Amino acid sequence: MSGNTDILHIIVNPVAGHGKASEFTDGTIVPILQHLSIPYQIHTTSSPGNAGMIGRNIISKQNTNVYKVAIVGGDGTFHEFIEGVNELQGIRWEVILLPFGTANALFSSLFPPLSSSENSSRISTYQSIFDKLPTKLDEENQYQLSSLLSYLSKSSPICLPITQTVLSSSSANANNNGEDNGENILSHVVLSTSLHASILNDSEALRSTHPGVERFKIAAKQNSSKLFHANVSLHPSNNDEIVEQWDPRESKWVKPFTSINNDNASSPKEIKNAININGPFSYFLSTSSVDRLEPSFVISPLTSLRQKQEDNDNQHIYVTIIRPLRDPLITSAKTEDRKEKTSNRAFEVIGNAYSNGNHVNLTYPAYKFSKNEENKTDDEAEGEKYSLEVKGEGEPVVEVYRCSSFEWIPVDIADNDKKENEGLDIGNSNLVCADGAIHSIPADGTARVRLEDRKEGQGFYVYA
Repeated sequence: MSGNTDILHIIVNPVAGHGKASEFTDGTIVPILQHLSIPYQIHTTSSPGNAGMIGRNIISKQNTNVYKVAIVGGDGTFHEFIEGVNELQGIRWEVILLPFGTANALFSSLFPPLSSSENSSRISTYQSIFDKLPTKLDEENQYQLSSLLSYLSKSSPICLPITQTVLSSSSANANNNGEDNGENILSHVVLSTSLHASILNDSEALRSTHPGVERFKIAAKQNSSKLFHANVSLHPSNNDEIVEQWDPRESKWVKPFTSINNDNASSPKEIKNAININGPFSYFLSTSSVDRLEPSFVISPLTSLRQKQEDNDNQHIYVTIIRPLRDPLITSAKTEDRKEKTSNRAFEVIGNAYSNGNHVNLTYPAYKFSKNEENKTDDEAEGEKYSLEVKGEGEPVVEVYRCSSFEWIPVDIADNDKKENEGLDIGNSNLVCADGAIHSIPADGTARVRLEDRKEGQGFYVYA
């Protein structure tokens, strides 16, 4: 089989899907491929990072520049595969996703859960394929096989953007050639800091005592009232374009309009039209490929790989930001109440992501607050004028930008006005989460994030 350039390589993570990935491969995928006379080869991972090694081994045994691979696992298995083969030049990987991970963010984004009628419509698209199969598939299997069915129907795969992050210290930001030095990280799903990164970091410490999903809830509660101090610089794709911000009131991309700090620029001077945003932050997440991190948690609803190629939307990094000190409920609260109010507001806002990404539509009340508002009573502070609205007249609670690169620069609390932080804890701004893996920015360092340059027809393409 190794000489056949049309071979489908199936990489199976046997521990994925609570150990059901291998069973699904043998009992469902293989019979379909055999029935349709599609040549295949199964590769089973045996250790962390093994998926990338398997990818390199596939290349050594097959003389072609286009490889078809099915990943039976989750985002982590695909991440390991990408890390292992990304540096290989002149290769096109056409990838089928079989969702057997914990969250399956990329698969869920490409194939979001649908209503019964919508699902019936999607299934009817592949009816001619179902008619050829040896056995009838139930609805769950049909959904799990969505990417494979796209491949079998000879659809064109979609290019998957890859994000490159360099974590470097201030003394090693660039070498003599202008290239970044430091730890190089790849991601295809998400790159985050602040609350999201801290939840994943702290949940690992709780794994031994709370092995289930409860540990994530505990970690979220521990970090929901923290401020993460950093400055951010967002960069456009070239000197002729600008960074854009989503305005939910007009439902369109516009020139950035919330509190921007270009007078306190932290970006390299050669980057024209950069937008600089000062923290503190409570939430900061970026992605160029997914709109959700789990089937119903739509954290970046404006992201889509399914946009028409001429829209070039897959050339952007979508950045989701929450800065709690923009919130009058928090800034006007008494010191002893600020932690609880900050935590409750964070859960309120982010919780709206479960309502099909409605958090990006939330706006502050249009009432103009003054510094004297700090003397209002608790009842007044909790009153109607502090309630969030949906597409109201005030500024958006969640700031959503799209750019082609950015810098995250942690700053010491000593550089900020300490009064605005009274009553609130300080989070670890140096933590970075890349596709679920936690990394740390060196002291006095930065995280430089950009979309990888790609050559036409090369890189990673997924069937959707």
